[in-house]
Amino acid sequence: MFSQRLLKDGEYGRGLMSVAEARKAHADALAQVSDARRGDAADPASQRDVKNAEPKLGESVADFAALYMKLYAKREKRSWATDERILNRDVLPYIGSFKLKDLTQMLCCFAGLAVGLSTANSAVS
Repeated sequence: MFSQRLLKDGEYGRGLMSVAEARKAHADALAQVSDARRGDAADPASQRDVKNAEPKLGESVADFAALYMKLYAKREKRSWATDERILNRDVLPYIGSFKLKDLTQMLCCFAGLAVGLSTANSAVS
């Protein structure tokens, strides 16, 4: 039913954690996993994955867009030039300087209104 994922509680050894601290960290982690399975809390392994991925995504929307173009769009999509044009014309001038962690759905909606949704409207007309 649940896929098994490993969660490292801490490191035991000289200068790291005592046995009592390691046992407490393990009990806390088990409680978090139990809460996550009930839907009362976030999955600690998912939180760890997000925390590890954040530095690789870049600081700002512009950094992320550059990584997207380099690592995915230009390699995998025949329409990468359209993606690049949309990013440069409709997205980056408005939200390119925002930090990824501060980006919200509401901010993206306001940016879309400022642009006038030109891409969506051009497909209709």
